[in-house]
Amino acid sequence: MKRLAVIVGVLASVSFAASAAISGTIYDIVTGKGLSEKVVFAEKIDSLPRDSIIDPMDSLYFSTVTNEKGDYSFTGLPPGMYSVYVNSPNYFSYGFPEVLDINDGIDQSGIDIALNSPDRDTFSVSGEVQLLESFGYPWFGEVMVFSNNGQIIGGIPIFSLDSIPSKPADTVPSIQSYSVESLPPVACKFESFVYGYLPQYFDHVYEADTAALMVRPGTGEIDFLLEMGTPDSFFSGEISGNIRGTRGPLPYASVYAKKGTKLAYGTISDYYGFYYIFGLEPGTYTIYATRPGYYTGQYKNNITVADSPVSDINITLTPKDAVEEPEASLHDDFGLEVFPNPFALNATIRYLLTRHSRVSLKVYDVTGMLVGNLFEGSQPPGKYDFSWNGTDSRGQPLPPGVYFIRLEHNGYSCSKSLVVIR
Repeated sequence: MKRLAVIVGVLASVSFAASAAISGTIYDIVTGKGLSEKVVFAEKIDSLPRDSIIDPMDSLYFSTVTNEKGDYSFTGLPPGMYSVYVNSPNYFSYGFPEVLDINDGIDQSGIDIALNSPDRDTFSVSGEVQLLESFGYPWFGEVMVFSNNGQIIGGIPIFSLDSIPSKPADTVPSIQSYSVESLPPVACKFESFVYGYLPQYFDHVYEADTAALMVRPGTGEIDFLLEMGTPDSFFSGEISGNIRGTRGPLPYASVYAKKGTKLAYGTISDYYGFYYIFGLEPGTYTIYATRPGYYTGQYKNNITVADSPVSDINITLTPKDAVEEPEASLHDDFGLEVFPNPFALNATIRYLLTRHSRVSLKVYDVTGMLVGNLFEGSQPPGKYDFSWNGTDSRGQPLPPGVYFIRLEHNGYSCSKSLVVIR
């Protein structure tokens, strides 16, 4: 803390060309309620001006505290690239998906972050990551968990160096187990990537839009089977560029090079949104990027790869909440009610729409499996009641237990738990 105080004190004497503000709301990821007295950090992750007396490789940290509604604001920030995150002793630490670019002096508002409290029941997911083909030398990667709005809410590194008793000591394993702990009971998507292999969303898809949506992760297994791309040491084709959101660089986006209908290579954008694809044979490629919480984007032109590297193949991804703003905020539950709860014969599902919406109403079990599709279609504004008798999509009675009613419309969603008794 002494070093932080010194940095902030020095900043007061440094003259910057322009300044900007960053503001938003910190809220509970399950209840949607604003959280007061949470410390929010804005970390300037690019170097300082050359005339600064601070080491240019150091980061600068600014902090503020949320008010009673969970709102926060930074003002007078020097130009640069910022990572915004919350570090609270009573909540797991999360950050905003994008790195914020305020070099142009334009304020960044709506930088909202959802937190998960360790006081509530959390969940874990375990499984295996298997490589279809092995390089024959140590490999590493990660399993990541994203909330439906693109925020990273969990993850764990994976390494081939861990010992596996069933494997000879001199063999590099092509399979590794993992376990992600302390996940909140919210909708999420899983991804695994190993460097040199195609990043993959669960279940075996290469676009975040089509990835399986786990409504409530439960203790169980999610396995990944990763395919090697076609990087070849005999080929020297290279493509690089940057992935951005609407506010700044976008880390952890999956970037793929496709030759015809075949995926040739895949990688992950780094902390600054940069990606690098190598080992491509000569030919014509399309490049696309995808990430949970954003619409999949493709570079506007086909890319011809020959002997010289191709750079500045940049793609901007649009967050889903920026295309069509719903009538309720991200933190609203749309008036979703389920009663009686528990129930034995019939339950009423009630919700409110304040404008014409495309609606999906589904039922999931505790493993995240879809067991019932109650409604899907367009509805005008109004209050709606659905009666559900506890049966699955085939009309068969579901066994007693906990289920989740999920309402989606206009890009947003909420869920309510429901107990079936017999």
